[in-house]
Amino acid sequence: MESEVSVFLCEVYDKKIRGILFSYGGRRN
Repeated sequence: MESEVSVFLCEVYDKKIRGILFSYGGRRN
């Protein structure tokens, strides 16, 4: 269970980070 949860959180945070960086980069450009 712990491994599955950690992987799920990693995927969610990765998507959030990508979305933030993408939107931030889009605003700068």
